[in-house]
Amino acid sequence: MMFSKNFIIYFFSLLFLLLHCMHDMLHKENLRLVLERRYVRILAENNREDDICIKTQNKEEDSPDEVLDMLNEFIQKVEKEWEELNKMQKFKDSELKLMLTYEMYLSASTEEYRENLSEYNDLLDIVQAQNEAPLNEVNQMFCKWKSDLKDRIVEGKIINWQNVVEDEWNQIKEKKMQNTNDRSDKIKQAYKDWLTIKFPSFNHNFEW
Repeated sequence: MMFSKNFIIYFFSLLFLLLHCMHDMLHKENLRLVLERRYVRILAENNREDDICIKTQNKEEDSPDEVLDMLNEFIQKVEKEWEELNKMQKFKDSELKLMLTYEMYLSASTEEYRENLSEYNDLLDIVQAQNEAPLNEVNQMFCKWKSDLKDRIVEGKIINWQNVVEDEWNQIKEKKMQNTNDRSDKIKQAYKDWLTIKFPSFNHNFEW
């Protein structure tokens, strides 16, 4: 069953609109979660300040069991955030592939599109494989950091551990997001080069 080029362009346009709406929803949801966490953190800090005299009278520091409970709660939080980052990475991959496929469809005739689709998909596999290393590296970094936390804290290797591990987590998270963006840029550039060589007569604007 064959579809007209106008129909396919219309179909891709609807998909783009859907993807952008989903992206906005994800961004707003993540922003909402961040604001909620900040609000909860501020309340917790205020409560600690109000109760500091009582805590000082009763004990100087948390018991080992309390520390482990807080650590487990923190690890659950970062694992959930990490899962959300992985979801956003997969979403970006899907969005990028759709945009590149659409650009190729605009560049070629229907026959050329069919002829080059296999080569296009092969290029996708190659470029993605070449750029997996940075993501694997930061994933391994996260797993090692998480597994070492308990020993470092229990053995007293970290002073004021809650602030320290929060800073470490933010650094790992930023590296994850940076690697994801760098990977998308490299994949996009590889396809730009391929499309420009494959269809030189087409005016490629690449405004996405």
